[in-house]
Amino acid sequence: MTRLIFFIFFFGGFNYLSAQTTIIGTVTDTKGNAIPGANIFIKDSYDGTTSDIDGKFSFLTNEIGEQILSVSFIGFELSEQKIKLDTIERKIRVKLKETVSELKTVTIAAGAFEASDEKKIVILRPL
Repeated sequence: MTRLIFFIFFFGGFNYLSAQTTIIGTVTDTKGNAIPGANIFIKDSYDGTTSDIDGKFSFLTNEIGEQILSVSFIGFELSEQKIKLDTIERKIRVKLKETVSELKTVTIAAGAFEASDEKKIVILRPL
């Protein structure tokens, strides 16, 4: 009886380990330059990581089936792609597109006031 319980736990443990998937990949821009510090994660889960200085990443997940992998970095558009997690290891390459940021017009006006202009005096009083 104890051997039967041992075999159930032993093989059950292997089934649990085989349900884990390692996601490995790289993050680059459209020119092929590595993007260090990009956030890579599976949407609606706590599984994810950041890319290293060469744009490479690797993390382990217990999620199975079809999931959405999100990749984000400041100055680049958010990338979301569907991936199927049905193997032990999944390799992914992600290319991020730069976002175009445009500042609105800034107007600077210079003015002058006289030292005796009492309307523009600010007085601070203690409470």
